[in-house]
Amino acid sequence: QAYIYFSKAYSWCGLLALNYFTQIYITTNNSYFYDIYKMSDEDQAVKTAEQSINIEYDSETVGQQEREHNEPESDTCEFARLPEAPPPPEPEPIRLALLPPDHPLLQKFQANLRDYLLRTKEQLRNEIAEIKYHLKQKEAAREEQGAKLYDLQQGINRQNEQLEDYVQEIEVNMQKRVEMEADVAQLKEEYDKRLQVKKEQKQKYNQRMIELENMNTLEGHIRNWADEVEDEVKNAKRIVNRDTQLQKQLSEDKKKADMLFYHLDMEVKRKEHEVEIVRSEVQDMRDITDVLKMSINDANTDLEVLQTEHKRLTQAWSEVIVAIQHRDKILYQAQQSMNKEQESIKLNTMSIESIKKQITKETKQNEKLESFKSRLLTECGNIKRECQKQSDILLGLQAKLDELPLWLKQNEKDLTEANREGATLETELRRMQWKSDKLYARKYQIEESMLKLAQDQLITDKASQYRLKLLREAQETRRGTELNLAVVQSQLSDTLLDTERYRGILVKLHQDHEDLEKKLQTVDRNAELISAETNGIETQIDIRLKKLIVYQVGWKN
Repeated sequence: QAYIYFSKAYSWCGLLALNYFTQIYITTNNSYFYDIYKMSDEDQAVKTAEQSINIEYDSETVGQQEREHNEPESDTCEFARLPEAPPPPEPEPIRLALLPPDHPLLQKFQANLRDYLLRTKEQLRNEIAEIKYHLKQKEAAREEQGAKLYDLQQGINRQNEQLEDYVQEIEVNMQKRVEMEADVAQLKEEYDKRLQVKKEQKQKYNQRMIELENMNTLEGHIRNWADEVEDEVKNAKRIVNRDTQLQKQLSEDKKKADMLFYHLDMEVKRKEHEVEIVRSEVQDMRDITDVLKMSINDANTDLEVLQTEHKRLTQAWSEVIVAIQHRDKILYQAQQSMNKEQESIKLNTMSIESIKKQITKETKQNEKLESFKSRLLTECGNIKRECQKQSDILLGLQAKLDELPLWLKQNEKDLTEANREGATLETELRRMQWKSDKLYARKYQIEESMLKLAQDQLITDKASQYRLKLLREAQETRRGTELNLAVVQSQLSDTLLDTERYRGILVKLHQDHEDLEKKLQTVDRNAELISAETNGIETQIDIRLKKLIVYQVGWKN
């Protein structure tokens, strides 16, 4: 029963640990993808700022080029951030005047520029509308994926409930098994008692059969004596006619012979009655053996039922394991599909943000950059706090895993003690077996010698009865030693079974320890990856903050 409770507790601990690690893995992955999504938005904001600056710079450069086209000899530029190389000095510079506002070339250029800007504005509006449409489609697909993920989570919860039901069924079946084992043990005790009674009855039967054989031999001798007496009587009858005195003597001898025949007849009837009693006892013993056989058959059927129940439970447990693997596979596929959808959503949001940032004004852009900077700082603090929480969780798990080796060492010590006791019991068993073999050989020799002496001196020797009594006592002592030896052998077999069971428990504990070490290594690797990713994110945040500071300084200049 202790082994059963220990296996139950160990299976529950394994299930709880597996569930805990899967939850940690899912939460870490979700927080990781969420941080990447936020960082991708921030990175895109920086990129859009750079693109807007480049677009403005391109528009300024276009205007500068056109002004240079109208004023080919001008040597100045309006942008202080990106100066151009000064042209080589000319021997005689010529100054040109600017075009007047009502100049036809300037009006034509302004009209073309206005048309171009209107076309680009309309094109950008169309692209924005198309991107919004695609964004709605992506949001709908994302909601659909969320619904699928929710269904998968519900399926996982149902599978967990099924697992709990299976565990309860296993506990009930284990209790039934314990009860059946107790019933089988009780039946075995009854069988042993009846078997012992059968042995005793068999001993009595053998004794009575020996007595019957002795009586048969005695009856044969008496018949021989009667035949001899009849022959003598016949001879005497022939002589009786000659001598009357001999006739009287013969009549007296005949009376004595009749008395002897009468006593012998009474003894034979008494012995026949005893033989009938022995036969009735033998019939009773046969009935008892039939009842014992029926009880043994019932016990065998119960054992077969237990074996079938055990097979069914193992099959159900294998189905549960297959369902868990299928659940993990579906979860992995759902995570992959979510990652793909998140990447596509990120790309769309990046393009939308870039277009929005291109059409905004400079003042709004500066305000957004300031808010973006503050948001980056807050997110950086949140990421650091989340990393601290994850590190605390990992430390707690490490402490729990450090406690496992102590527990395993204690179990190993108990197992070594059990092995030592088993070895001592095995040596004691060998010694007792050697002694029993020696005593059995000696007993066999004594019985053979006593039987030979009994057969030789059973009729003629008056001390045969005493010797038979000694023979019976020796047989009884021998049977008592055999019973004690059988009890010792059963106890030693029980101890050997216990040692084998402890060995199996130790092997299972070693396997579980190795599995826990592998899981700990995977957790350490995940923690290292998370720490490396957090360091990379912090470096990216620092770089982007520096870029934002540089951009702000450039805009202020």
